[in-house]
Amino acid sequence: MNRGGFSSDKAGRTDLVLVAQTGLPAASGIRSGSQRAARLGGRQAMVLALATWLIACQQETAGRDPTYDLSRFADCAVMDAMDEQLASEGCLLRDEAGEQALLVTRRANTVSVLVVADGEPGQLIEETVAEGQAPPWLEDVNGDGRSDLFISRETGNVNTATAIWLAGEGGRAYARLGEIAGFGHRLTAQGLLAVPARSSAAAVEVAFYRIEPSALTEVAVVTVTGEPGPTGTLVQTCTLTRRSEGEAQTDRQMQDTLCAEPEAMGAFE
Repeated sequence: MNRGGFSSDKAGRTDLVLVAQTGLPAASGIRSGSQRAARLGGRQAMVLALATWLIACQQETAGRDPTYDLSRFADCAVMDAMDEQLASEGCLLRDEAGEQALLVTRRANTVSVLVVADGEPGQLIEETVAEGQAPPWLEDVNGDGRSDLFISRETGNVNTATAIWLAGEGGRAYARLGEIAGFGHRLTAQGLLAVPARSSAAAVEVAFYRIEPSALTEVAVVTVTGEPGPTGTLVQTCTLTRRSEGEAQTDRQMQDTLCAEPEAMGAFE
């Protein structure tokens, strides 16, 4: 059981204090993050308290703010799922390009990602997730060279719903683009995000999105069906089933273009 709260020191600074009754060290008085934590609401303050406790004990030195010690955390990439280890210990996503780290923790059905840069806590990202999901990961979704954040939220028989957070300038702030649902994704040569999803045993829908600064905009959807041919080989049919208004291409042009993408051509491979 953990108990948390706020206290003030002689300098008049408000500090976030977490007392851990688990035999593990407690962290308190994080000066560099204290004012930010004090402004947070109750739930966010406790999440930041948990992350602060997980990161390390405070090591104060005269005339210098303490910094986060991230060396003790495992890489999220080595974990198969967000299991008890993640809930009790946390893991790290390291963004070498952005020169910061993202501390991932889980409480019940909520995954929290805390951006830590230059030893200070920054943006706090939260998503509701189901059991058995893969840990979050970093990937450049739009080809701009920045590491964007992917959080797997729920998996069905085949398709997985994944939240995408786009990294801003410097990679220290993330904006939620939205969600994709499918069994993969790829950035096409036209700059569209292709997401194939199984809609039935004999049909795959491939959605194509334009990546805007703060949203995913659906451009079109093609449906690929497969039926056994006369010789027993699978015969595929690809059809444009949905499109957005305002696109320059005709329906036939768009269908020919998108059905030639690997996600459609190899839907049943």
